[in-house]
Amino acid sequence: MTLKHVHDSTYVYKLPVNVMLQLLSMMMMMLVVVMMMVMVMMLLMQERRLYMYVKYCENKPKSEFIVAEYIDYFEVCLLSVCLGYVRRVIVIVIVTDCVQRAGLVLRLS
Repeated sequence: MTLKHVHDSTYVYKLPVNVMLQLLSMMMMMLVVVMMMVMVMMLLMQERRLYMYVKYCENKPKSEFIVAEYIDYFEVCLLSVCLGYVRRVIVIVIVTDCVQRAGLVLRLS
């Protein structure tokens, strides 16, 4: 290894090729280790979501079986929910019309 003086406080080291290759391989190994650590941290951060997805996959066949067994019940529930929604919309429309008419009457008088 030779040392050259370039400027006032700057020195340039001239390293043999084999030493440079060793340094490069060490840097690459360090980079791989850092990337693995980042991947592990990301996996740990997403572990809860992964667990939830695993549970979803486990429960999916069970839920499909239950729905197939009791399809009539679910259709009735869906129909009642839809009717309840329609009733609420009708009430809102009627009340809105009444309020608008009352406002119109108040403005005219």
